[in-house]
Amino acid sequence: MAMNRDAGPIKLQKSYELEFSPTGSFVITLSRDVVLWDVAARGKRFRVHPISHPSHCAIDPSGSEIAIKNTAGRIVLIDSEHGRLQRDIDQGMLGEGSNILYSHCGQFLVDGSWNGHVTVRSTVTGSIEFQQEFPNELIRKVAYSPAQDRWWVLHSPKATSTDKPSASDYFSVWSWPLVKPDETIFLNGSAIKTAAISPDGLMLAVVTYSDLSIFRLSDKSLISSTPFVYGGTGFVAVWSPDGLELATVQRGSVDFYSVPGLHKRARVTLEYASDVKYSPDGMLVALGSWNSGQLLEHRTITQME
Repeated sequence: MAMNRDAGPIKLQKSYELEFSPTGSFVITLSRDVVLWDVAARGKRFRVHPISHPSHCAIDPSGSEIAIKNTAGRIVLIDSEHGRLQRDIDQGMLGEGSNILYSHCGQFLVDGSWNGHVTVRSTVTGSIEFQQEFPNELIRKVAYSPAQDRWWVLHSPKATSTDKPSASDYFSVWSWPLVKPDETIFLNGSAIKTAAISPDGLMLAVVTYSDLSIFRLSDKSLISSTPFVYGGTGFVAVWSPDGLELATVQRGSVDFYSVPGLHKRARVTLEYASDVKYSPDGMLVALGSWNSGQLLEHRTITQME
């Protein structure tokens, strides 16, 4: 969805995380409140406070419903027209955890906990349809590869003693519906902070404290790597819809890299940058910040500062 080019970027105010709707017609930002920004109208449709300390969100495939998860692990659903509370899915019994995603059909929510649970819940009843616990592990992220209908879960084993380091981070890869992992993937010994699957499902971007890397999934080989500068506001790596670019949040900026070589092609200076997302058609980019974010056309991000 295009914006009015003469009007310039849309200011999105403060946000810790943001998400585009499936059609790109609106953007959700999370801070103290949940705010829906209408792209065509260039302004807020609503600001609501359905849950304290929102940390993650997901939008169902129809764009009519939004799942909000907070830092305590509580999950609620609101409608995208007015922001009204629809259902309370989980009171946070499993505690804090990873991001949350809708299934392709929109009937289920998938997330992980920092106590090692991978959980699938019904969006209608809130009932747990599947759950597997990985003791002494932290589930950092869940990701979905539409091209291969595969789910990826990032596991971080916890140290079990003061004199022995924790085991290496790894990925479990699942088919839908989730029953058991099809395979387990170890890429290196570094602590993996986040990861993202390419749109075609053939490559994996991995972020550690010091590096951004791309791996080829057919043979698990390293394609390219470049230094990464952590900024203290979270670890983020996002593929463009065409798979030709990676956007990352780093210290005081959002940095854009060409793929597969990871040559930095652009940087947007942004104080306390926290998140970045592409619109589904790749024409727009939303930048989150603990201070003040913005929504702008991708074509305007053409030169490094």
